[in-house]
Amino acid sequence: MKLVITLLFLSSMVATAQQPVAIPIAFTNTINDQPKTVVLTLAAHVNGTNELDTALGEREIPTLPPPAGVFIAYTIPPSAEYLWLSPLDVRKLEVGKQHLVEYTIGMTWNAGKLDVSWGPIPNLVDSAYLVDVVSDFPDNFIKVKLEPNKTYSTINTAITKLKLLVWYNATSLNVAEDESPVSLYPIPFEDELILEGATLGSHFNVVDVSGSVIFTGTIDQQRQMIRTAELPTGMYALQLQNIDGSVVTRKLLRR
Repeated sequence: MKLVITLLFLSSMVATAQQPVAIPIAFTNTINDQPKTVVLTLAAHVNGTNELDTALGEREIPTLPPPAGVFIAYTIPPSAEYLWLSPLDVRKLEVGKQHLVEYTIGMTWNAGKLDVSWGPIPNLVDSAYLVDVVSDFPDNFIKVKLEPNKTYSTINTAITKLKLLVWYNATSLNVAEDESPVSLYPIPFEDELILEGATLGSHFNVVDVSGSVIFTGTIDQQRQMIRTAELPTGMYALQLQNIDGSVVTRKLLRR
C-alpha cells in the first residue's frame, strides 16, 4: 500500500490582483498497484475569505467526519461552520503586503509509504513549508521547506493532518481591473453562452450559488458555445482555469 502526494505549484503569468495564486495538490493512494487520486487546490485571492466563497469556486462537502477506512483528502478551513471543503480552499491575498497563510489538510490512509513532491513555486510566494499539526512551527515533527523538485517521504501512518504554511509577497500587486482577454456573452443569458479569448485546452466549471458544480467542459474552440438550455433561472458563476494555472471567474445570470 502506498500513498503519494504531489504538490504542483503553478505560477500565474499575469500578476494582477484579480488572478488567484493557485496551488494544486494531488493525493494518490496506491494499494496493490491500484492508485486512487484526490486533487485539492489551495489558493489566495484578493476576495478570498475563511468562509465559503462560492463566487471563487469553493463548494461545501457535507459537514460530516470523513468515513473511516476510505481514502480521502480534504481541506479544513478555519471557519467553525464548515468541517471540510473540496476541492478548493481560497484565502485572502493581501495586496501590497507580505503575509503568512496557513492551510490545514486532512487525509485518511492506513498503510504504505507517503511521498510528497512539488513543482516550481509561484512568483508571489516568498517561501512555503509543509509541517505537522501536532507541534508549533518551527519545532514540528515534520518541517520541510518547499524547494523546486524536492520530495518528502514517510511510512508513518499516524500522519493524517498536515499544514501548508505559505508566505505570500503581494507587494508588487496592484488592485486592477481584470485584464483577462476572456469575454462571455450574452449576459443575462438564455439557452446558450459564448466564451471567447480563452486558451485552447483550458477547463471551465459552471457553478450555482451554493457552489455546486453544474457542469464542466474543456475549451476546444476560439469561440466556444456553451449550451445552457437546461439551467433554471438564477445566478451562476463560470470559473475558467487556464493552462498557465491562472483562474478567471465570471458571474452569470440565467433569464
